[in-house]
Amino acid sequence: GIMLLNDLYEIVAQFSNVLVLIAGRNTQQWYEKFCEEMADECVTLPLQPFTLDDSQTYLEQKQQILKVTFDKKWVHKLFILAGGLPVLIDLAIEWAQYHRELPGMDEVSLSDETSASQLSELQERFKKMLVMPIASLDYSLDRLKLVLSKVYPLDIEGIMEMLDVNHYDAGRLFDEALRSVTIKNLPDGRIKLHDEVEHLINEYVWPLLDKNRQWEQRDSRRAVTYLTRKSNALLDELRELK
Repeated sequence: GIMLLNDLYEIVAQFSNVLVLIAGRNTQQWYEKFCEEMADECVTLPLQPFTLDDSQTYLEQKQQILKVTFDKKWVHKLFILAGGLPVLIDLAIEWAQYHRELPGMDEVSLSDETSASQLSELQERFKKMLVMPIASLDYSLDRLKLVLSKVYPLDIEGIMEMLDVNHYDAGRLFDEALRSVTIKNLPDGRIKLHDEVEHLINEYVWPLLDKNRQWEQRDSRRAVTYLTRKSNALLDELRELK
């Protein structure tokens, strides 16, 4: 957070031979901080979505890794609807890999006459399609994704608390989560959703499943219990170190 930002700024300010590369969604905050004193030495490089050729190369590599072949018409439609965003391509492939249909995908019609506004609307519908299979809660991983959109990051103990499962099932689910394209493995060993997926689940899935917010309140209580126990354990460790 802010402490890390200040510490990093102090390091960079003291040395002339330090190159710092910062990536993430909050890089504008970092850029503004550094540019207060080092305007001539700061450069931003906004990442652009994949081009059509990039998307094609990316998908070919994916098919080789997964040892699968996707329908060409489906692939062409996927390129356009994903708008070059790798996470959306990955998520669509993950559903296809597990033979879970994207509701409404076959109904989407694209042509040379599709206007920019129509395409924008179709791309937004596509984003909704990508997360709606989670709403079925057919698998434990669906439930975990739903929880991670509200409470994160989590470790195995956190999964036990939030999903009310035993240690064995939580460990197995944790391993499964690490293989999902929608979930990040953090440096400290905990997991969280990809930011875009988190946004889409909160935008489309939660309002459908939890209109009266009973699930959200239940998960909030579980999160408080989990975080309180983690905090107490950390305090005990600090007392032992002292």
